[in-house]
Amino acid sequence: MHRPRLVSLRISALLASLALSALALESCRIAPRERTRVSAALVRAQEFLAQELAQWHAEERCASCHHDGDAARVLWSIDAGFDALREARLAEHRDRLLRSSLWCDPQGDPRFRDERLALVQRAAALQAALARGARIDVGAVETLLDALRRQQEEPGCWLGSTTSGLGGPVTYGPFLATALAISVLQDRADGASAEAVRRGRAWFASASPSATLEHAAVAWALAAPRDAHERAARDRSVAALLARAQRSGGFAPWEEGSSEVFDTALALLALEAQPASPAIMRACAAARGYLEREQELDGGWRETTRPAGGESRAHRVSTSAWAAQALAASHHPMPRSSLER
Repeated sequence: MHRPRLVSLRISALLASLALSALALESCRIAPRERTRVSAALVRAQEFLAQELAQWHAEERCASCHHDGDAARVLWSIDAGFDALREARLAEHRDRLLRSSLWCDPQGDPRFRDERLALVQRAAALQAALARGARIDVGAVETLLDALRRQQEEPGCWLGSTTSGLGGPVTYGPFLATALAISVLQDRADGASAEAVRRGRAWFASASPSATLEHAAVAWALAAPRDAHERAARDRSVAALLARAQRSGGFAPWEEGSSEVFDTALALLALEAQPASPAIMRACAAARGYLEREQELDGGWRETTRPAGGESRAHRVSTSAWAAQALAASHHPMPRSSLER
């Protein structure tokens, strides 16, 4: 007898809840996006990264150039059903993206300060924020992107003269840094950005990758080749990645060795960006399964360190961010990375 009234009350409560969420989103000035079904692994990863992002800033009062940018970039990029509160927290971080004093503290330990890496990190995170609909001062954005273009080195890469050894989650190295820089500048319409992208792609086409990370960066950046040289470089790196896929589904840093989450995530991102083939589809499914099995209870992943087996909170956050990005690219129909355009 009271069912119509009960239904009416429930509808009213639902409308009120939706109105509050809309107000919260509007206060953040973030454009809501269409929700898609995602895996439980990705939801847990998002929770982990959101918590780490908030805790790190509260505890350290800085935005680490080693991993904070990874967490922010991926949280802006993926959408596993954020509620209004988490959207608000991301909006707070949006304003920190442009404050360089928070990224490279001149009083901090110089062993963990890399202004050049911080610039790539900030630009990539900022691009993801803009794509999400965040409103950020245009002049500040252009200043940051101009600095990113000036940082490009003579051969066409980024970080080539400042990083030694195999790149990793908190150091990147020239291959991964160049891939991210290209992805940021490729969306700009100005001639200076177009020239920087051309030089970066030419560097990839003539590079000699050896590590899994390096092959993944080449295949990812040149997923949509513009000429025969780029296509040949892309095909060589894709073949190298497929040959390195282990029975577990994971990828080691080199041709042989134990699988690592970070290297597996990069390989999955690179292979997902390629035209589908039976071999690529099998490798992607196996890599996705490996990442899901390796996820820990709190939603993060064990850190990949160079050398392997180390312990580092920064490495763990960055490793987890790349794993989450790979799962997001693999699990549901998100737009392909701007690297493909």
